[in-house]
Amino acid sequence: MEETTCLVSTGDCVKIWDAVSMAPLEQFNPHSSSHPVAQACWSSNNQYLVSASSSGDKLVVSGLKSSPVPVVELAEGKQQTRVCLSSSSQFLVSGGLDHCVHIWDLKSKRLHRSLRDHKEEVTCVSFNANDSCVASGSTSGDLVLHSLTTNLSSRAFGHGPNQPVHDLRMSPVKRSLLGSVSDSGTVVLWDANTQKELHTFDGSHKAPGSGLVFSPTSELLVVSVGLDKKIIFYDTASRIVLRSIRVDSPLTSVDFSLDGTGLVVGSTQGKVYHYDLRNSSTPTKVTLAHKTSVTCLRFQSNTSRHKSGKLG
Repeated sequence: MEETTCLVSTGDCVKIWDAVSMAPLEQFNPHSSSHPVAQACWSSNNQYLVSASSSGDKLVVSGLKSSPVPVVELAEGKQQTRVCLSSSSQFLVSGGLDHCVHIWDLKSKRLHRSLRDHKEEVTCVSFNANDSCVASGSTSGDLVLHSLTTNLSSRAFGHGPNQPVHDLRMSPVKRSLLGSVSDSGTVVLWDANTQKELHTFDGSHKAPGSGLVFSPTSELLVVSVGLDKKIIFYDTASRIVLRSIRVDSPLTSVDFSLDGTGLVVGSTQGKVYHYDLRNSSTPTKVTLAHKTSVTCLRFQSNTSRHKSGKLG
């Protein structure tokens, strides 16, 4: 699969697609089939996928060299529903229903550290661009940053219990920039160094916001999606809404293509919409991907940016 740029989607199962043609390449489910797969992420060399289910049954690292095969299983019964890999693929951060953030060492296949900074369910976890920090958000509206260098956590910050965090990302281009989207539909940009709010796009979405992503090529562009069927584009410098696109069903997930020119969004109807941002507000392709909501979309890693990630 090295020659093809791939996209992973999750929902009733895990599917790997040719990101250009949307031809299905693989379909599998290493989790209990009674619950949707909640999230998946690629290793830095694109030879592995890590997945978590909405039931939190376990975290699974699947090898992709031929057909997908589980090679490592972690956190069995620990209720972990969210996952993110470090850029070297040595560390995996997870969060979930146990209110904790766990950092796993995939080389030793052991738990490296557990963080108990949240009081409620952890809904999102993310490494920053150089893996020095982990960001997490929860249903209580709290955001926490944890430094892997000093092993210290920030105080919880955020907009409180009225704004449960549904997604957060750290900018791959501007390292101090953190974005969050909440149940109230509000998108907030934060300074990760000071945990201070830079700007609030109040009520961007007229229904819960569900996904957020920064452009991989421009520090100025961030995109959010929501259950109000809207894709909204923001300029992080002038702090304005650039444009919005309305889709025909509520939206659940979003990701940028590696070159920053394409966008994919997933819906509650199981559809994946492709957009070419250079020329149109109409999707270039719509694919019926899942029988359930699309819970996560991720383009494969940019292998030229990372050292090869090996799982020992």
